[in-house]
Amino acid sequence: MIPTEVFDAFAQGDYIPLMAQAAMENALSPRLLDRLFEDTAQRQFTRDLLFSSVVGLMSVVVCRVRPSINAAYQKGAVPIPVSLKAFYGKLARLEPPVGAALVRLTAERLAPVITAMRGGRTPYLEGYRTRILDGNHLPGSEHRIKELRTLRAGALPGHTLVVLDPDLMLVVDAIPCEDGHAQERSLLDQVEATVRPGDLRIADRNLCTTVFVFGVHRRGGRFVIRQHASTLHCRMLGGLKPSPSGEGFSVTRR
Repeated sequence: MIPTEVFDAFAQGDYIPLMAQAAMENALSPRLLDRLFEDTAQRQFTRDLLFSSVVGLMSVVVCRVRPSINAAYQKGAVPIPVSLKAFYGKLARLEPPVGAALVRLTAERLAPVITAMRGGRTPYLEGYRTRILDGNHLPGSEHRIKELRTLRAGALPGHTLVVLDPDLMLVVDAIPCEDGHAQERSLLDQVEATVRPGDLRIADRNLCTTVFVFGVHRRGGRFVIRQHASTLHCRMLGGLKPSPSGEGFSVTRR
């Protein structure tokens, strides 16, 4: 359960934060979170510390109610039945697919709430399910393991490809990578696997590759990506002319 102090700072006697709290507690129900962990984790298992308790304590840190995990633990923001060292151990060994599944779960639970409250924005393009793809790199850390303390450059903890639904302003998917120095393009095969007919994928030129854009097309999707001359290899078979519907252009074969 999300601790009430996450919402206390915004309450001030208003009912809106209470509604937000109810929506978040419904989306992040401890029962659902623990079941997600059991269904997704491959190496970890639950003994004394529930995954829902980990999410609850981390929410206090992510929302900046407490400055650190240690401060939240010492304050007892969420009852944790293990030592701080054991908590850090559990957190450190969480598998990336668990985090990705958590993002998808919250999106599935919150999207209907936004729709019911008419909180969506005007669609980018009618008739398409628009998704914006971008990378999110965690900054280098000053807290270094012994092997890296002689190097000037900070170690990069990792990065994530994030998928945003701009109509709902909701992150609906995330593909994490533990190698902070890995190229974002190495994760595009996982993004391509999620494309469905009617999707419109928007991304910057760094994610423009031959395999990805043609893969999106094969799956019935469309894309708006600035061409990267060194990673997209194709040859025009004809010229461009306005499409019969008046929306965009089509290629005329020679």
